[in-house]
Amino acid sequence: MFNHGLVCTDFTDGLDKMIHFVSALGEGGFKEITFLHSVAIWNEGEIPRIDRDKVEEAKKKLSPALNNVPENMKVNIEVLSGNPSDNILATIKKYNIDLVITGSPVSTSLEQIFFGSTTAKLRNKLRIPMMILRPQLMSVYRNDEFALRCRNLNSFWLVPYNHAPHHRYILEKIRGYVEIDKGNTLKECLFLSVIDEVSRSEILTENKVKEAENKLAEIQKSFVSSTINVQTLVKRGNILEETFKVAFAHDVSAIALADNLKEDSIFNRLVQLAVGNNANYLLNCSWFPLIYFPMNKQ
Repeated sequence: MFNHGLVCTDFTDGLDKMIHFVSALGEGGFKEITFLHSVAIWNEGEIPRIDRDKVEEAKKKLSPALNNVPENMKVNIEVLSGNPSDNILATIKKYNIDLVITGSPVSTSLEQIFFGSTTAKLRNKLRIPMMILRPQLMSVYRNDEFALRCRNLNSFWLVPYNHAPHHRYILEKIRGYVEIDKGNTLKECLFLSVIDEVSRSEILTENKVKEAENKLAEIQKSFVSSTINVQTLVKRGNILEETFKVAFAHDVSAIALADNLKEDSIFNRLVQLAVGNNANYLLNCSWFPLIYFPMNKQ
């Protein structure tokens, strides 16, 4: 499904630990993994220049990734100076990357809590999927737990779905991945529709529930002959709260999201919600990996 992964680490996000789990990433479907670290330009003195000491130090930290590489895999190490998002985009082009893996450092801004400053900038520039992992989660895994996570990064996706254009887009992306992957990596998908109970009419709400159930049933039926297990679920309530409740209950490996940066998608609500009880709920409960699919932009 994803063959060429790019792991972007600043050595505080826990992702650098992946250098010791290359074989597990291979079992998760990757054929090539590139580890990238960006070093800030050294500004002491009159002329900014590359901090070669820090570059060499970073290369040394990442070098264990080159040990015991499986025969069917390739590992690259890139340590670049300058703007991290520019370095990521350049590395994507150089190695034909099809999935970026990045962390989301803790910050006072809700958007940066979810995505980090570099990740938030990438969101507007990427043309390929990006997986976002919480450093607090990755850092506390024991080695056997970490290996299991690397093997199952993309084994079970929860897909919030209400038939909006960005949801239909991710549905088609999943169809394409399933056709190529044949169930070797992505084994399960759960499509979730959440009906917001803002209407005072129970009949209207029931009609919306039935409509959602019918649309999801069509999706499930379309995957009957495929190699993955597709489940569907319709819930009532707040879309953010219900999404995380379902993620907890169904042991998903990631929440798959798409948006076009314009519509009121769940992705936009995840990063733009800044006040109220939902914000506290998200801050406490959003430990799940997110895989973000940017819609193709003209």
